[in-house]
Amino acid sequence: MKVPLVIDKIEKNPNIPRLLTLSAHHRDETLKVTMDLPEKLQEVVEFNQGEEVELELSKDKIENVKGKDLYMHGYVLFKGKENDITKLQISIHGLMLTIETKSSDYSRELNEFSNFEKVYILFRRK
Repeated sequence: MKVPLVIDKIEKNPNIPRLLTLSAHHRDETLKVTMDLPEKLQEVVEFNQGEEVELELSKDKIENVKGKDLYMHGYVLFKGKENDITKLQISIHGLMLTIETKSSDYSRELNEFSNFEKVYILFRRK
């Protein structure tokens, strides 16, 4: 699954010191992403508000990872649908990545992942 995203904001988590929350969306607003991002990791990857990135999720290792790309793996903790919104939550060693969509195409792709399945995650820089 590959999704082009625009980073909306990166803000401090009000409850956990040194943890940021990255928020992003698909251009047509059909999909949104939030992710916990440690300040130290942000110092390395240097994401910017308004920046365009591509989110790739895969059951297999992802090739062609470059210098400032953010490449991780995690496990699906929750997959479900409520009020026409499909939601997938992935734990990345305790950090949360949440993807929500109303799009039937993206919902179908998110539903290919199973609970507790290992997922490779790439935020590819443009």
